[in-house]
Amino acid sequence: MRPINLFVAIACSAPMASAAVHETLAAQKRVEPVELERLVQSPEQYNSAQVRFRCMFVELGNLYDGLHTHFRPEWHYNLIVWDDQANLWEPDVRGNAVTSLYIQKDLPVVAKLPSFRKYQLVDITGRVVATSEGKPWIEVSKIVPVEDAGAYTDGSIYHIQQAMALGNDGSRDLAEEHYVAALKDNLPYDARAQIQEMRARQLLAAGRHKEAAAALDDAVASSAKGKALPDAELAQLHVLLAKSQNESAETATAAQRQGMLSSAVDQARQALRLDPTLGEAYAILGISLAGLGQFDDARRECDNALRLRPNDAEVRWYLGRILDQQGKSEEAIEALKKAIDLTPKDARIHKAIAAAYYHRGLKGGPSGGADLTTALREYDIALRLNPGDGEINYLSGMVLQAAAAAGAEVQTANGRQPATKEMALERYKAALSADETFAPAHGALASLYRDQGKMDDAAAHYARVVELQPDDFASVSEQATFLESQNKRPEAIVAYERYLGSHPQQPQALAALARLYQASQDGRAQQLGQQLEQQTKKQPKNANAWQALAEYRLAIGDSRGAADAAQKAWNLADHNGKANVSPTLGKAKFETGDAMGAVAVLSPILDQLTDEQAYLALGWSYIAIGKSNDAKAVGDKLHSSGFATSASAEYFGWLSYLAGDFTGAEQTLKKASIREPAAKAYRLGMSIFKQGPARYQDARPYLNASRGISSTNPTLTNAGREVAAALKVIAEHDGPTSNAGTEDDGHAAAETKKADEARAAADAAALAETARKADETKKAAETKKAADNAEAARKADEAKRADDAAAAAETARKADEARKADAARKADETKKADEAKKTEEARKADEAKKAELARKADETKKADDARKADEAKKAEEARKADETRKAELARKADETKKAEEAKKAEEAKKADEARKADDARKADEARKTADAKKAADAAAAAEATRKVDEAKKADEAKKTADAAAAARKTDEAKKAADAAAEAIAARKADETKKAADDAKKAADAEVARKADEAKKAADAANKAADAEAARKAQEIAKSDEAKKAAEAADAAKKQDEAKKAGDAPKSEASGKEVFAEGRAKWDADDVKGTIDTLAPVSDKITDEPTMLALGWAYVADGRTKEASAIADRLKSVAEKTDAQMEFQGWVLYLNGDYRAAEQALKKVQTKDALVKAYRIGMALFKQGQPRYAEARAMLGTGKNVTGRKSLFGNAKAEAEAALKTISGK
Repeated sequence: MRPINLFVAIACSAPMASAAVHETLAAQKRVEPVELERLVQSPEQYNSAQVRFRCMFVELGNLYDGLHTHFRPEWHYNLIVWDDQANLWEPDVRGNAVTSLYIQKDLPVVAKLPSFRKYQLVDITGRVVATSEGKPWIEVSKIVPVEDAGAYTDGSIYHIQQAMALGNDGSRDLAEEHYVAALKDNLPYDARAQIQEMRARQLLAAGRHKEAAAALDDAVASSAKGKALPDAELAQLHVLLAKSQNESAETATAAQRQGMLSSAVDQARQALRLDPTLGEAYAILGISLAGLGQFDDARRECDNALRLRPNDAEVRWYLGRILDQQGKSEEAIEALKKAIDLTPKDARIHKAIAAAYYHRGLKGGPSGGADLTTALREYDIALRLNPGDGEINYLSGMVLQAAAAAGAEVQTANGRQPATKEMALERYKAALSADETFAPAHGALASLYRDQGKMDDAAAHYARVVELQPDDFASVSEQATFLESQNKRPEAIVAYERYLGSHPQQPQALAALARLYQASQDGRAQQLGQQLEQQTKKQPKNANAWQALAEYRLAIGDSRGAADAAQKAWNLADHNGKANVSPTLGKAKFETGDAMGAVAVLSPILDQLTDEQAYLALGWSYIAIGKSNDAKAVGDKLHSSGFATSASAEYFGWLSYLAGDFTGAEQTLKKASIREPAAKAYRLGMSIFKQGPARYQDARPYLNASRGISSTNPTLTNAGREVAAALKVIAEHDGPTSNAGTEDDGHAAAETKKADEARAAADAAALAETARKADETKKAAETKKAADNAEAARKADEAKRADDAAAAAETARKADEARKADAARKADETKKADEAKKTEEARKADEAKKAELARKADETKKADDARKADEAKKAEEARKADETRKAELARKADETKKAEEAKKAEEAKKADEARKADDARKADEARKTADAKKAADAAAAAEATRKVDEAKKADEAKKTADAAAAARKTDEAKKAADAAAEAIAARKADETKKAADDAKKAADAEVARKADEAKKAADAANKAADAEAARKAQEIAKSDEAKKAAEAADAAKKQDEAKKAGDAPKSEASGKEVFAEGRAKWDADDVKGTIDTLAPVSDKITDEPTMLALGWAYVADGRTKEASAIADRLKSVAEKTDAQMEFQGWVLYLNGDYRAAEQALKKVQTKDALVKAYRIGMALFKQGQPRYAEARAMLGTGKNVTGRKSLFGNAKAEAEAALKTISGK
């Protein structure tokens, strides 16, 4: 029996005395704060220590160990608790409560135990009196409930479990309902923070970014009230909040976007202060800075993220978006392709690359249509991956609209078809089917219906946008602009007035309303102008206030004042703000006559203009500086934008004039509303004058009315000179009548001239009267305005007093209603609280009963599970031992089998080498026999005229020489064959035959040549006078020639053997030299030399560079089969390099597997972009017409490929032929 210390003995014998000892020791001994989880994991560390920890109360238990501890049911209560940080929604955690806590029944705190609720947070102080069975046995001396800390309920745990299960199954909407239900309970702060984080992750995955941001705001706030989180965990909360805010900004209004992005930057930086190694935080900081226009800082932060997480697809997703926002579409596409390679099924990445293709497609160029088609395909992929994302339908609708404008084809269910606006319309409707409250889709439909002339439908959608975003001035402004274009100025005024009712100091709204009041000759315009002036004085650094003042000054004709205010707004604005101020500044510069300045400001933002006057300012400025084509492009933009009104008629008429359509210009200008009569007279007069002499008399009155024209409009700078020149031409045309005319003709001409002059005088008088009336009207209007202003001021003052009185009455009424409502609410809450209390008590009793039954069942199940686990463990160990034994036997058998096979292979190899050597020897002997026969026949033919005895002697001498030579050659051939057999591991039969044939032909030629020389020498000797001398000379010649022939044959044989020996592997020592020689020949683009050097030793090559040299040489020589064999062998090389992948991809192309070739070649990271473009382009082209658009984009670049002639000599011709075929289709 283990010894019991004095304290335990006292506790067992005298419980009351034990309590006193406990209190004394507690006062004397230090109490150590600890986490319960840590205490349970390392109980020995705290043995005999006084500890304090926070936990969740479960219930009073009945678990005692009388053998190892002194705790007894008659003296102690057993406490069951969970760690305060336990994730109780996890079954394993919930079933793993701490059960070894005990408190003496005589302590005062025991009286409060019945009031403790399940899940209630408590602070416990006690001593670890023993450690047994791996757990601490704790004697509790103090237990204190934690006030206002919140607590789980069974209901909240149920909802959390359901939310997690549904979220994992992809049912995110149902999961959200359960998360919301769980959070209705007063949960512990730490638990609330954790659950909000889990909820936010689900919301982010569902694209509900604003809701995720709200959840994370609550999580951060809750974590600050609970236990301090570790820095790394708190950093994760901040980075998730930054992420949700950044994503929310994507679809936010312009006014909201700036604040969201700034907040995202702050949250990301806070995350990095807590954890500087958090790569995701750098990436989100980068994308948020990019949204604020700080691209250099954004790129730097994203580079930091890549340094920490180089293979993280999400980091590359952020990098791609930053580059796209910066306008670097090509770099963005490459970055996003790498992200897709890392995570092919992430809908967000496909959305991002689609946006990059879309933005590049909008720039036009030869690949513009193809880029838009690719963008649509990527959006469709994203939609398949995330079918419920309405934003994807909206974005793909924008692509279809742009593709329709560009005349591009897109892939549909019925094949490739030209894109149409109706296709875009269907996508916008689909977006609203997914989410009817998605305002951008309503805005897109409004714009599309407006272009189609469906004004009622457009008006309904504009109204819906404002209903969804009543605080967004841009939405209100678009609706008001539309109403104004429909001649509904009063409704436009009402729209601005309604907005100003809730945003009374919004500068842009004040300026817009002042402009409409001014156009309506409403005296309230001046009041609003004064209000705008006051705003700039109160807020001198508010760029929006200065811009609004500039717009107001433009409306009243104060162009110089407008330019000054707009320039101040520009100077005060940040990067994004400057883009908003640019239209105002450009209009002001034009009105002051600065056409170059207007072009500089407005031309970069042409695609973003939504203001008719800004379009006109840019267009007229282009005309003023002589850029008619650019002016026409602006006109086309204005016409297609839907912002054009009757105010644009003058501009469109003058464009017709500049294009030479003078009749069309006249018709348009007559209908135009032009505020300067002299300008209208000038433009009409010039349009009529340009139609020729037949219209001169019609032009004269207008031109006379525009004499001395003066305007700040830069397009009218030379108008006076043009009018004077035109009138001079007309006067010269109307000179003295010809003497050849009759008196009647002269009289008629005089009458006509008088009538013309009278008509011109009448027109001039009419114009003068019109100008006078306009001036009188203006003065009357000014007088009326002054009166109206005074009256309006009086009425406004009266209205203000009435409003104040009404407001006071309304405030009193609301206060009374609020008091009554509060009393009713409190009564209702009291009633509900009583009902809830009764329900909770009944539920707790039922839960306690169920918990006890569940606990007992759980204990039984655990014991059974432990038994089964032990049996399974033993069975598993036996199975593993048996498998190990079998594996060892199989390994040994396999090794034996491999050894036998290797032995047989070696024997077969030696037998084959011997057979080949024997075949070579026999072939050589046969050749030599044939050579000897031919030589003998040639000599016999030469000796036909000789004497029999001389022929016989000569023949005997020759045979003797031949026999000696044959014997020597046979011996040397045998030695050479033996040496070749030892040096050559394997020689192909066809190579041996070819070499033998070559040697045979060389020897035959040599013998024939020597025989012919011998015959000539014999003929010469026969002609000599001395027969004996001739005979001796002939014998000597024959002997000498025979010797030389033998030596020549011997030299040829040695040369042949030396060549063959050089072709074969020289030895293990010289193999590397052969490989180096082959690579050198390939580097020199010597295809045949490469193959001749490396092919005989190809089976010995194991390094990649040499294999690639031989493989590419085979490709260049058109030997696809041999190249394919090399590609197969390269698969066994452990390291997969880009060079290897490029070769294997091209071999796939040569074998006709073009799709596989495309995929392989796209993965190659090569320094030569032209080579890659050429090869991918050809692979795409070979796949047929559906891939022609992509092939065109690649081959347009790849056709300029340069490089080694053996591979790329015909590349340009092939690429151009392919492009020609594509163009034909």
